[in-house]
Amino acid sequence: MAHALANLGTEVRVITKRLGDGPVEENDGPITIHGLALGNVHYYFHRIAPMGIWPRVVKAFEWGRDISRFVGQLHRQDRVDLVVYSNVWIEASCHPKNVPFAVRMDTPLFVARPVPGCGDKTGWGTYERLEQRVVRRADAVICLTDSAAEQIQIEYQLPDDKIVVIPNPVDINCFQPGRLSTGAPHRIFHPGPRLDDWQKGTHILLDAMEGVIAAFPDTQLFLAGQGKPDLSKLSPRVVESIVPLGWLDSEELAKQYALADLTIVPSLNYDSFPTVCLESLAAGTPVVGSSVGGIPEVVRHMETGLIVPPGDSGALGKAIARILSDAPLLTRMRQRARQTAEREYSLKAVGERMSALCDRLVREHALSA
Repeated sequence: MAHALANLGTEVRVITKRLGDGPVEENDGPITIHGLALGNVHYYFHRIAPMGIWPRVVKAFEWGRDISRFVGQLHRQDRVDLVVYSNVWIEASCHPKNVPFAVRMDTPLFVARPVPGCGDKTGWGTYERLEQRVVRRADAVICLTDSAAEQIQIEYQLPDDKIVVIPNPVDINCFQPGRLSTGAPHRIFHPGPRLDDWQKGTHILLDAMEGVIAAFPDTQLFLAGQGKPDLSKLSPRVVESIVPLGWLDSEELAKQYALADLTIVPSLNYDSFPTVCLESLAAGTPVVGSSVGGIPEVVRHMETGLIVPPGDSGALGKAIARILSDAPLLTRMRQRARQTAEREYSLKAVGERMSALCDRLVREHALSA
């Protein structure tokens, strides 16, 4: 996103945590990266007294204070007009009052509340109230999908003009179509990335492969990511179809998307914005995904893939078989997948939307000053 904005003529500065003796300031092309010596009190607090979510609350104030001081310094030097908080949006609770800011939220805390190990932790309520404070103070709340925007607006009672939907971009130059050969065995790709995490639904895909292999015996299932899924209950023919790839770098990941007939994303838990779906579409590979979070918005049913109920291995297997058995359908989905990525999710397309928002927020702040 930083490069997308810079390519459109915006002066972009990225604030990050400095590691060890890393540089205080460096450039990545037109982007200036500021490495701050953000504190580690929260880390030691966690080691000494691991009390629920409280170390994260401490971190929000600790890092928020340091970021706020630096932003204030940049503002006094006329080197910043607007700040956009991404993964550290709760740290914006300490943001200086005279600088406009937006928060870019992926998975809001109230969505994670029912997940074991989240909302049942000590201090979670305080953590959520901090998030509430941030989104109500922000000049804009950037959501990745329409469904997330609707949930956030209702939960925090935000006015319509504060909510903006801008998805994450995908590098369409990195992820490109590649497979044109016919007659080769079908390739199914599942990009984890954590193969032993129940939330990613790898075990649902493995169950679904029983029916897929019965219909298409030569099909291969390529699994990428860390961890080892449980194969003990699978038939020998499914086990033999599995090709473990381990952890892949961006170049190899792009290659696997391009080689695949289908990418499978059978998530069971809320997935705010599935990057793997975008990468697959950019590679011209349709996606079969579950109807959770933002997956149904990124993957359009019967256009760029199929959507199935989460946890339903039977429906998943039938969806995979349906596409594999219909070559014209697969071809149409491939074309639409790539077209959708280029038109709606390229760095240029998303960067233009973000740039327009930044211009508006800076203009509105100047008028109200």
